[in-house]
Amino acid sequence: MNRDHKYLACFAALALAPFAALPMRAQSDLIINTFAVGTEISPWYHRGGVPGRLAWDSASDAGGESRSGSLVIRNEFAVHSGWQQCATTRNLNGAVDTSRYATFSVDVRALGSTVPTHWRYHCDLRLAVEDGQGNSIELGEVQVIGTNWSRIEMPLNLPPAEKLIRAVTVIAAGSGLAGPVDLWIDNVALRAPPQPPPPLAIRPAGSGVEFFASAPAHTNRGVWQRQEIRTVGGAYSWVGRSQPVSYSMTVVDYPNTSHELFDLHMYLVGNSADPRANADWDEPNVIYLQVACVASGYYMQVVSKVNAPNSSVWNSPLRVGHADSNRPLGSFRLMLQDTFQGTFVAIAWPGGESALSQLPNETSAYFSRTVHLFLGIMPGKVDNIGQSATIERVQVSGAAASLDDSFRNLNGWQNLAQDPAGIVVHPSATIAKVGWLPPPGVWRLTQSPDLTPGSWVESPLAVLTVGTRKLAFVSAMPEAEGQFYRLQHP
Repeated sequence: MNRDHKYLACFAALALAPFAALPMRAQSDLIINTFAVGTEISPWYHRGGVPGRLAWDSASDAGGESRSGSLVIRNEFAVHSGWQQCATTRNLNGAVDTSRYATFSVDVRALGSTVPTHWRYHCDLRLAVEDGQGNSIELGEVQVIGTNWSRIEMPLNLPPAEKLIRAVTVIAAGSGLAGPVDLWIDNVALRAPPQPPPPLAIRPAGSGVEFFASAPAHTNRGVWQRQEIRTVGGAYSWVGRSQPVSYSMTVVDYPNTSHELFDLHMYLVGNSADPRANADWDEPNVIYLQVACVASGYYMQVVSKVNAPNSSVWNSPLRVGHADSNRPLGSFRLMLQDTFQGTFVAIAWPGGESALSQLPNETSAYFSRTVHLFLGIMPGKVDNIGQSATIERVQVSGAAASLDDSFRNLNGWQNLAQDPAGIVVHPSATIAKVGWLPPPGVWRLTQSPDLTPGSWVESPLAVLTVGTRKLAFVSAMPEAEGQFYRLQHP
């Protein structure tokens, strides 16, 4: 099947467009017959009018494919000045709702041996469908001219009561025909409405690691998916240290308040040699720093549990927190200090403010041997699946081992995500990210510095698949002031 080049969605490289606005892909075409090798032509039959004969031809295919062919309909017309027609029908596999489709489409050509009429066309071609009551509904008529392949599409403008169809029909007809008319037909289909261009969402971005809620909704109930990494080493305990130990993360991207309950977190898991995924539930000893949002704004809080495997960390004796209307971008810090009175807790959020609390005395015993650091997200709601947050830097100071990672890679981290591909390290020198929902078919990301004709080339950007989306990162381009991107097919 031949297709012209098509282009979609051109945006300047740094134009802002939220990923949440991307539409779902459109309804696909219903392919009735492509007449590939091994196709049975028996579902097609002569419907009425003058006799017709059917055969499969492997030598001619509308798209020129070597392992395909077409259906030849020999319409046994006589040399006659009056009206003649020959109808050829194919029953569908059950009733089809045509409200999902825009046109009935057939590729057609006349054999070179067919003698055209004195008006220089071979015959009229009509396309029809049959409703559930057996009524034939003609959609329109065109003239078959020449011997090249042509695509004929006729609108499915059917009354509501006739939206369900059970058969399609190709009718050759005409007056003053000069004898038999042999037609090839191929790629018989009901075509979906034209797909709206999927926008390329382009947003500023920098370095860091991005956590996507990319596991589908039907797995593990979706909303509870943990997209997390944890430190390989566990020498990050505050217990027995002579100074406070600081654990901080710098957040550079987080969803807006329309994504209530989206959870970005850092937590510490104590006295486990190899902490598992879902540690906030499965592991017995956890201190959990959460950044989340509600419609009125954002909040940060710390909760904990000790000696409580297979239970929720939210059954916590500690709950210290802070609410803020500002978007949670910047440094979030958890500070723990071991004293003879127990473990003191302080949290600080962007802007430098802090809040204090204290853990029970026995807490330190459950974090004394090892502490592993976790970073990640949970969507919290089905509507948040597909959203993401980005951490630019994580630091631990004052513990036996220090940590200062700006995420050029994930060396020193273990990927525990439910969908590991949803943990994405931004390439160095990243200035923007381009995202889109892939439409059906094969599409290529192309780019141009100035939109002039002939300047579009295939983009060298690496394209990642993250959940149902495609993603590419744009690095600084000192030789150009900007770049434009679009999708091109094929």
